[in-house]
Amino acid sequence: MKLAAYKLHTNNSKTEKGKRKKEKKYFSIVLVPHSSGKVYKISGLYSKCLFFCAVCAAVLISLTVLTVHTLLENSRLKSDNMVLTSTSSEQNRLLNQKSEEIGQLKEKQTNLSSKINDFTDMYRELAEKYINNKSDGVKTSRAGERNDRTFVRDINELKALLNELDELNGSGSSVSGDMTETENTLKEFMDTVPTLFPTPGKISSGFGERTDPFRFNSRFHTGIDIAAPQGQEIRASAKGTVTLASRTSVYGNTVIIDHGHGITTMYGHASRLLVKKGQKVNKSDVIAKVGSSGRSTGSHLHFEVRINGTPTDPLKYVSNK
Repeated sequence: MKLAAYKLHTNNSKTEKGKRKKEKKYFSIVLVPHSSGKVYKISGLYSKCLFFCAVCAAVLISLTVLTVHTLLENSRLKSDNMVLTSTSSEQNRLLNQKSEEIGQLKEKQTNLSSKINDFTDMYRELAEKYINNKSDGVKTSRAGERNDRTFVRDINELKALLNELDELNGSGSSVSGDMTETENTLKEFMDTVPTLFPTPGKISSGFGERTDPFRFNSRFHTGIDIAAPQGQEIRASAKGTVTLASRTSVYGNTVIIDHGHGITTMYGHASRLLVKKGQKVNKSDVIAKVGSSGRSTGSHLHFEVRINGTPTDPLKYVSNK
């Protein structure tokens, strides 16, 4: 009996162990709703399928979300890359443009410095020769041939110099105080040089040898005749002081202006004088009216330029423009 009972106990133990082993192969899902106390239990094959489906759904949703996020991120990065590429291209264009502008400014500054140096050297030379009253060596022969043509040449260089200075200042460039003082000094000197055509009109007789209209022989004409209507204004060709304003036997009503530096100008055959001896005039001031006084064959202006008393061709100084 004891042996049979032992075997039965042993068999029961093995049976329980087998059941426990079989039970370990399954699991259950318990659902506990908040709205009621009823408990739902899902176990066995059905629970496995449900769990597997849930896992697959979660994985699928995760993959879908990840894919959508990746696509959106790629699209954003592509858009940002296009913007960056466009911005970089525009920046390169602007950099190239600025580089060209800087190059042009450097070139302009180099030219400016070169011109200022040239201006300074030329000014010193001309100031030494003329502005400091050192033009006594300039002389001409009575035949009008220049023994020393440097004065006319230097005056033309002065004209060109002033034009360049005006263009330089007009371009907005910054010129040093020394150059401004130089320019003002040169302009002040140029105001005393007869460069202004005294009255509009056609040159009817030039400077030099010609046939005298009264004696019909060859005579030297010491100036130029400018045909102009009676009463037309005559203007001072340069700044200076009137040394003669009266009637003469040959040129009728005549004005002579001393411009300093050995330069004088004469205006003859006027119909009316508008200045007096000793009066100071500026370039372009009206000094008389065109006429035909004195020995004259018609209404015109006889105009002379003299250096140290010697007549020279006025057209070397004035410009009929």
